[in-house]
Amino acid sequence: MTYTSTSTTTSTTTTSTSSSSSTSSFGVLHPEIERALKSMGIDQPTEIQSKTLPHLIAGKDMFIVDDTGTGKSFMLMCGIVNDYITKGRLVARPKQMAGSERTSYPRYLVVTPNRELVWQFGEWFRRLSAHVTHKPSVVIAVSGPSKMLLEQQMSEIQPDIIVGTPNLIYEMIMEQRLAIDALRMLVYDEADALLQALSRNATYKEKLNRKAHRPIGVSLIYELSQQGIELTAAGKKQDVQTPVGGDGEAGVLTDKHVLDLIQNKSKPASQYKHKRRPFQSIFSSATLTLRNRLYIDGNDWVNEDREYITIISRKMNDPRVPAHLTHSFVPVQSEQGMMNAIVSKWRTLQPRRAIAVMPNDGSNCKGD
Repeated sequence: MTYTSTSTTTSTTTTSTSSSSSTSSFGVLHPEIERALKSMGIDQPTEIQSKTLPHLIAGKDMFIVDDTGTGKSFMLMCGIVNDYITKGRLVARPKQMAGSERTSYPRYLVVTPNRELVWQFGEWFRRLSAHVTHKPSVVIAVSGPSKMLLEQQMSEIQPDIIVGTPNLIYEMIMEQRLAIDALRMLVYDEADALLQALSRNATYKEKLNRKAHRPIGVSLIYELSQQGIELTAAGKKQDVQTPVGGDGEAGVLTDKHVLDLIQNKSKPASQYKHKRRPFQSIFSSATLTLRNRLYIDGNDWVNEDREYITIISRKMNDPRVPAHLTHSFVPVQSEQGMMNAIVSKWRTLQPRRAIAVMPNDGSNCKGD
């Protein structure tokens, strides 16, 4: 539903106007990006940005969880442009085979639940790219414009970055209009809304229904993961990680080690760390619950050495509203949900005005 992730639209706005919640500078970004951020009025990273950027630049798979308006999505956009300038643009794309001239090979893929956030990402890329020498090409993939024109645009410019909703991206992948052979980074922004993991108390009927009708975000990540596994198996990308077994030869588990493991007598010096996908995978959301993280982990959509980065648990002891938070958008799907959201936000944020809009364009407004 369109309303599921409107909340993140505040991320950019607040990040741009925020002075700082951290005393450290960005530091790890390319100098051109640092200058671009300063020209946009952004001198210091927020706390979540400061903690995440080193892992993002290092190519780690990640779970990123923090409140709306702290700049998570904006930081991911900066990381993509940074990777493109320093590494991505130097990596050649695969040669197109006969009959595949209309296939696009993006280097970066950003998936969001709705078109509003897609356009927001597009605006960020446009503003940041205006200040860098090597500008990545960006295509916005949302339903609405002619699909034929979109495919023609993609095949003509071979975009470095594609930002879109899961429905359209999944459709293009299944029609082989989009391939991941050159993919370096996959971002699932508002991952909880895209995956919609069932609660641990889900009934048997709910589980059966989920198998029969998977959310499109789940179907997409399954397909991307499977294609990544096939790329790795085919040797098109290097698969790092071989186990090191005890006192044996590096990368080998000897018969003795296996027998000891069975008898629980010893453990190998390091565990297997499969890198089954040849691209970096990032899942970000303000509400990426443990259930969602277990769902992602259990389906092997992230590497075992992935990072989990959050500062929410510390913030729970400090209920003050961030100074840079100017607007808060809450997704609702019913009139009851609308009223509950108004009451909740009124109590916690003490806003000057709370406005709720339902799909039928009716509205309720409460002011001071």
